Amino acid sequence: MKLSNKLLLLPAAFAIALSSVSALFHETAPAFAQAAISLSLNKSQAAPGEEVKASGKYHPSAWVSLRVIDASGAVLVFDAVRSGDDGSYSFAFTVPTQVTGKLKVFAGSGSDVGSTEVEVAGGGGGPSAQPSAAPSAAPSTAPSAAPGTAPTPAPVQASPAPSAAASVPLSAGNGSLTYAPVLSGAGGRQAAAVTVGEDDIRKALSGGASRLSLSVQTRGADSVTVELTPSAARQWLSQSSAAFLDVSAEPGSYSLPATVLKSAVTGPAGLRVTIAKATERQKQDVSSAAQKQKFILLNASVDFKAGIVREGAEQPIDFGSTYVSRSIPLPDAVSPAVTAAVRYDEKSGKLVYVPAVFESRDGGMAAIIKRNGNSLYAIVTGSASFKDVPAAHWGRSDIELLAAKGIIGGSGSGMYGPARSVTRAESVALIVRGLGLEEKAGVSAFRDVAASAWYSGAVNAAYQAGLVNGQGDGSFHPGEPVSRQELAVLIHSALKYARGGETAASMKPLAVFADQASVASWAKEAVAEDAAAGILRGTPAGRFEPAGTASRAEMAAMLKRMLQTMKFIN
Repeated sequence: MKLSNKLLLLPAAFAIALSSVSALFHETAPAFAQAAISLSLNKSQAAPGEEVKASGKYHPSAWVSLRVIDASGAVLVFDAVRSGDDGSYSFAFTVPTQVTGKLKVFAGSGSDVGSTEVEVAGGGGGPSAQPSAAPSAAPSTAPSAAPGTAPTPAPVQASPAPSAAASVPLSAGNGSLTYAPVLSGAGGRQAAAVTVGEDDIRKALSGGASRLSLSVQTRGADSVTVELTPSAARQWLSQSSAAFLDVSAEPGSYSLPATVLKSAVTGPAGLRVTIAKATERQKQDVSSAAQKQKFILLNASVDFKAGIVREGAEQPIDFGSTYVSRSIPLPDAVSPAVTAAVRYDEKSGKLVYVPAVFESRDGGMAAIIKRNGNSLYAIVTGSASFKDVPAAHWGRSDIELLAAKGIIGGSGSGMYGPARSVTRAESVALIVRGLGLEEKAGVSAFRDVAASAWYSGAVNAAYQAGLVNGQGDGSFHPGEPVSRQELAVLIHSALKYARGGETAASMKPLAVFADQASVASWAKEAVAEDAAAGILRGTPAGRFEPAGTASRAEMAAMLKRMLQTMKFIN
């Protein structure tokens, strides 16, 4: 069996040893590794409305996020900036009104976090301050009203506004929470923040809703951060009805599955979701990449992040092989055949295709992006044609659709080579791109895959995802043509990966090919399920030809049908 969907398993004894070592480190390690970032403020005390400057050093040209948190854990300020070539960075934020006491200031990226504090005095009440009751109206000293006229009411003193740090839902119930957020400004950007408490979650889910929806009502905010306190996160994850947390705001929406988060949110940990419009630097990076790759940008880029929060520091959630949905509203109708969702890859400076479908939503259109990771996303249109794929070619529409989305490319000089046999390396690279997997650099598990080869990152990603195992002798044979039954196994592995390891229950027995007896035993299940899904089709003579090779045109057709089956494209 040349291509397999089986995962590499560690010997039991070795796995137990690793578990013991892991437990030892978990017992002795501090909550966070020593921060590799410096952070200082230009003042230790500030008044509400006063500007505070934060600065420090980190890795050169790296993104650094800033968060200012009050004593209740509410996020008052959120911003992000890229450090300079020497690693230096700086922020400026304004201390919100109606806040007193100490504010914690965090700056960092991932597990590299620096923190400090600023004392706030002279504000209009701490975060936990409640509106005071209105005093009784003073007796009126005005003369009695004339008979038949209404008396003039005495003035009543208005209650003070609630604390700016408080997150009180506008509505709660039927699985839904709606908030008006705390707004703050820093670095020329407006940030909206909401902190969700345990009682709010309990009220929203009292009726046993199947989803928990958090809606933030704000217009014009550059970023929206929603944070569930540790008790609120536990309240959501401990119940059995709401399988998803949907966070929606003006820039977009994010849907998080409880199945993934139950194992990630442990102990005193909260959950933070940030949906942010691209910063000016990010806009420049995305625009430059789009021009180089001949894409047309259709919208402003949106940065989606979801992380686990412990003691104010955030660590990205590892979604594993679970595809998580996020949506971006579109200003106009689009043609799904030439429109794609892409993520900006900072390492390569390129826009990379990610699975997405385009559908009508709320009176307009939206891109529903599916990926198992956080990133900066944009929506683009593209077009492609090849000199050797004429209008009459049976595979032209499939080839041009995938090329417009950035999944496949030509062979140089405007040619595609539709009749040429696809190699094992090419087939794996196309499947990895179609799944939206991130390529993995480094030494390969296969002795004949050089780290410098163009396909090395894709083969490594496929191996780590359990899509391929090679030839059994430590080799992969990347330049050999892939057989049709090997390709069927690879596609079957991709289908199972996208479904979280499950096989579709609706699959029928092996389609009746005239040469079905020639299908190898290790490929029969894959051929049967791929054919039942409509991904594999026989020759005009009704044969499958399992040992035959697949052309690049046939590969494009099967890849398109696979992605449609997964609902990764329209």
